[in-house]
Amino acid sequence: MNNQIKFRQAIFDTNNKFVRFDYWGFVNFDGSFTPPTNPLSQNAETNSQQLIGLKDKNKVEIYRGDIIMDDSGFDIEYYTIIWNSDYAMFDFEPRDCDDNLADLLNVGGLVVGNIFQNPELLEK
Repeated sequence: MNNQIKFRQAIFDTNNKFVRFDYWGFVNFDGSFTPPTNPLSQNAETNSQQLIGLKDKNKVEIYRGDIIMDDSGFDIEYYTIIWNSDYAMFDFEPRDCDDNLADLLNVGGLVVGNIFQNPELLEK
């Protein structure tokens, strides 16, 4: 079992346009998070996204901030992966159902983008 803690960080240009993700990661011994120092990164703490330890049905690794598509019902729904600090777990929003993240992925939820590259998906 691979318990590696991995992160990615959104990198933006000087016009605040998404450029790429840098993949990296480390957590301090006390459990606190230290973001990288990068001249192209603004708001490193906000733009850093942790791997949640799950994959979608196509074996794509899922990170906080990814957008998951659920087409198992009558309508196609889009959800954002978030950290739920009230329950100390990864979750999704909007919470318009009683399902949990595992249920969403078990019915075929797919990573279709992320909040930096595809915010328009959340407007549907």
